[in-house]
Amino acid sequence: MIRTTVPLCGLPPSFGADFQRPYLDNWLRWAGIKDVTGIQFRPNLVTATGAEDRATAHDQARDVAKNF
Repeated sequence: MIRTTVPLCGLPPSFGADFQRPYLDNWLRWAGIKDVTGIQFRPNLVTATGAEDRATAHDQARDVAKNF
């Protein structure tokens, strides 16, 4: 299972807390899915490299899928 979210991990506290990732991780594990790989893509309104970051996230997803 490949799960993508828009997590805020690694960003300063001013960006708030990441509630999506832990919620989805816990729900997937509760549902019996143990093989979970997260791919981070964290755009916002001032992200200057949004297109490149999206392409990187897509590349990471393809790499994970190759070993699935």
